[in-house]
Amino acid sequence: MNQKIVNISNLWQKIPGQIYLLLAIIIFGSSNAITKQLTEIGAEKFPGENPISFCNVLFVGNICALLILIIIYRKQLNLRYFQQFSSQDWASMLAVAFLAGALSPAASFEALSRTMVNNVILIGRIEPPLTLALAIFLLGEKVNRWKITGAIISFAGVILIIVLQSFGQNSVDSTNMISINSGEILAAIGATATAISNTISKARLHRIPVGFFNIIRNGFGGIIFFIVALYFYGSSHFMELFSPFLWQWMLVYSAVIVVIGQIL
Repeated sequence: MNQKIVNISNLWQKIPGQIYLLLAIIIFGSSNAITKQLTEIGAEKFPGENPISFCNVLFVGNICALLILIIIYRKQLNLRYFQQFSSQDWASMLAVAFLAGALSPAASFEALSRTMVNNVILIGRIEPPLTLALAIFLLGEKVNRWKITGAIISFAGVILIIVLQSFGQNSVDSTNMISINSGEILAAIGATATAISNTISKARLHRIPVGFFNIIRNGFGGIIFFIVALYFYGSSHFMELFSPFLWQWMLVYSAVIVVIGQIL
């Protein structure tokens, strides 16, 4: 049995890192569309009291992901790990938890309720160029001209598509512009928060075990979001928090989108 485990471990290690990255990109790239679809399923099944709401998805999804991560990485949850990190390490982890675990998904989910999912996905693609730019200017990372050219083309392409789409919609119905613009701004905020969190992680958290870091990020991210959502939206947004329909979907969503995506 031990020999089989070793062989499987060796097999996973032989797979190039780019493959894991590609699979993670596919999973995270589909998350907004899946969230939108789940919201529509809930609205159709429960008219007027949809349990798969913005607040419930993010909070319950974080809880489910946290439980799964604790089961997977339970050996890393010991006092030794908590004691070996400096105050700067904890401050960095909390900052990433706020940016990647609360602000970014909250902004993206709210954007989905204000604009088309295509807009959210498109604007979310500004995150890689932003991450690259921050790595160059803040971390001094060296990149070749092809990476810079690709980032510029990607960023310019997203802006061009959004601008042309906005002109087209404005010519049909100018009343849609404010709603679309607010959704696009929120999507940009979410992408920017992710880029900043990635930069902090690369600069400050490279020595922290992945499992421990993901547990802290999801745990504190969920707590921060719950407190902020209660303040801005009130407890009414969590009315259907204990719906079995919500939890069964969030277990699947968190296992595939959050946990597997982060592990990859």
